[in-house]
Amino acid sequence: MTKPNNLLKRLIIYLIGVFGTAVAIAISKMTPLGISPNASLPNVISLILDANLGLVTAIVFSLYVIIQWILLGKDFKIINFIQVILSIIYGVFVNIAVALVNRILPPCTTYPMQLLYIVISALLLGATIKIYMEPRLMALPAESLARAVSIRFNIDFPRAKNTCDIIIVCISVTLSLIFFHGFNGIREGTIIHAILVGRAVKWSEHLFGPKLRKFIYGTEEI
Repeated sequence: MTKPNNLLKRLIIYLIGVFGTAVAIAISKMTPLGISPNASLPNVISLILDANLGLVTAIVFSLYVIIQWILLGKDFKIINFIQVILSIIYGVFVNIAVALVNRILPPCTTYPMQLLYIVISALLLGATIKIYMEPRLMALPAESLARAVSIRFNIDFPRAKNTCDIIIVCISVTLSLIFFHGFNGIREGTIIHAILVGRAVKWSEHLFGPKLRKFIYGTEEI
């Protein structure tokens, strides 16, 4: 049976990690170099509609939940609809993070500084993904969508995740070309994220994985 204090620790770490991913996205949003593959579709749609990024993120992530439902059919558990609530919370986190980083961080007006922000964003995103996944609560809809693809088509999760990221980026690029006649919101920064985020997750395991598990569960191995 899960102890109440253990559950509370897991929830706190989970929310810190989820908010951290929103901060990472907000930092990359400060540059014109593009955003992470997961966030590229909400970002492009928000640019097309001139709409709030957090609101669009909540809507797109909720659509990911509907796609999971379609893919899994009877294997889709009703509790997974909680992801819709999580999508709304995440949209609020994104808006708070955007306001926060724009107030705290200096504008990046030069290309080297823009690259620096992108690298910081990618590394932070990888680290915070590690943080929010360690408590083993509900994944964000983008990761859950990849898991649904993995189950539906009987392929391993990393391959399913790569496939989903590629499809999302392709849709984002197509929309950008149609509405902007060029790459708007998807540039070299998106590629940098694709390269660095996965590595940052692995580096984070070596840096603080055991200590994080020790804090949450009282042991480094679970």
